[in-house]
Amino acid sequence: MTTYTQPETRQTLGRIGQPAPLRELASQRWDVIVVGAGHNGLTCAAYLAKAGKRVLVLESRERVGGACTLEEPWPGYTVSPCAYLCGLLHPLVIDELNMAAYGFDWKPARAGMFVPFEDGSSIQLEEDDNLCEDEIRRFAPQDLAGWQAMGDVMRRARDAVRPAGAGDMWLGAPPSRAQIEDRLKSDSEAISLLFEWSMVEY
Repeated sequence: MTTYTQPETRQTLGRIGQPAPLRELASQRWDVIVVGAGHNGLTCAAYLAKAGKRVLVLESRERVGGACTLEEPWPGYTVSPCAYLCGLLHPLVIDELNMAAYGFDWKPARAGMFVPFEDGSSIQLEEDDNLCEDEIRRFAPQDLAGWQAMGDVMRRARDAVRPAGAGDMWLGAPPSRAQIEDRLKSDSEAISLLFEWSMVEY
């Protein structure tokens, strides 16, 4: 994969240009053509290129990154329009793709999530469970028991499927549903959370 470095890359927030005329690109032979330069497409393209494949990445937008791009919707405020967390980016990917050499720098935010409402009220959910529960108790005390129960089942699912170390099921070949259920040891709530809940329900 050929990388075209532009000195103003940081300033252009992921904007890209066409590296060569379309006719020239179309006339070449490519081992792999990746459609979409979002974070998943770029990661796949990088691994394929590391494996020696000639890779062409196509993107209809003027900038790469997909959900993980940076934009400036208001003057002076640079934000990611979709990606609100970085926990799904596995450290192995960061190391194998040598992302630090390309400027990757991750500084986790202290606050987990801040949600303002139109009436002027707000809720702030921290990484600390006790602080979270204090905030739920203040904002919606009737929901505290449900919040605690939801957190418990999510922790059980996480600890079973993504334990620290080599047992992380996100590394290597994708696991089958049977393999995941075997890890969950007939935990019906955790199985329901992973396979039956929708994002809307969550």
